[in-house]
Amino acid sequence: MCRGSSTKKVDLVDDLDPTLLRLAVEQEYGCRARSHGAVPVAHPRDGRQSMVHIFDLDGCAAATVAYVWWAGAEARPGRVMTVLGVPPVNTALDAVRRLAGASR
Repeated sequence: MCRGSSTKKVDLVDDLDPTLLRLAVEQEYGCRARSHGAVPVAHPRDGRQSMVHIFDLDGCAAATVAYVWWAGAEARPGRVMTVLGVPPVNTALDAVRRLAGASR
């Protein structure tokens, strides 16, 4: 069963190892995650690029996908940002826009 809210900020000081990103998703949402790939997304406010990793979720009642990226520049200390793919979040860009809107 998926637990937690649809948006999480997880402290993480290590590099962007996909295994660590998967573990962060699994720990936060309490379900299994499998990498589906990654896409570059421009931040809507300043155009800065983030590589957003996409994970398929198994056993999560709330969503079937999670979007994950490193927020090193905009979050101190750097953090892994996770957003569940729950409408209106349907793409990696939607996920980044959601957090950009939440931080205003």
